[in-house]
Amino acid sequence: MWTLRKVPGATVVSLLVSLLATGSLLFTPETKALNTDCFPVLDKKQPQYVVVYGRNMHESLREQKMKQKYNSQLPVWVSGYQRGWMTRIKEEGKYTTLGVVPEVGKLLNGILVEATPGMIDTHDRTEHRMCRTRLDRKNITSMAGQVIPSKGEFWIYTTQKASRLEPAGKYPILMSEVDEFLTGCIEQAKQFNLTNFPEQCIDTTDFWSRHWSNDRERPLTGRLVQVKRSKVDDLLSKLKGGLYENVREE
Repeated sequence: MWTLRKVPGATVVSLLVSLLATGSLLFTPETKALNTDCFPVLDKKQPQYVVVYGRNMHESLREQKMKQKYNSQLPVWVSGYQRGWMTRIKEEGKYTTLGVVPEVGKLLNGILVEATPGMIDTHDRTEHRMCRTRLDRKNITSMAGQVIPSKGEFWIYTTQKASRLEPAGKYPILMSEVDEFLTGCIEQAKQFNLTNFPEQCIDTTDFWSRHWSNDRERPLTGRLVQVKRSKVDDLLSKLKGGLYENVREE
């Protein structure tokens, strides 16, 4: 049988001081300070906005990840950035996912969402291959006639240089991720009455490749969300070079 034994107050204080001195109470894997070069300190007095451009345009997936809804959202064009299948994943199964890098002359469509500092901080701590990059408001244009907020900080997550690699045989594009990405595009098209939004998602995404993995029935990532497979198939059938036929044959 366990028994409780009183510990003198001085002993408790001494133990706490020792733990603080060694850092044991300051930083755990969950609370470790982030690199401010990769994740700049937020000005919490200003509204915060993030451009989502990949599978996080799928609302149920985004809310599942963040455990809450974003306050507002707006379809936008972002200039000076390139979206593509360029972020290599090695630790959680080998594949290539979407990413973004600065690139003069490039354009992508996405959704501008308002987020709390707490939501952004939570997202930062899940990103191991991305950095939160400050966006100039001048690079953001509304697609639906709404006005871009005049005040606030604007961000987009960009792929770190060490993870920038195109799809390859051992690091394919996952069909399950394509489903999530394009389902999000289809949802946003319907919500904002933007007929060509899904096609624009494809056209402004680079590095579509013959290296695919059809994991629809058993997603490698383990995520289970509703996707619009037939509509996604219709969109992908328009890819140049018959790339999608490589997936259908698997």
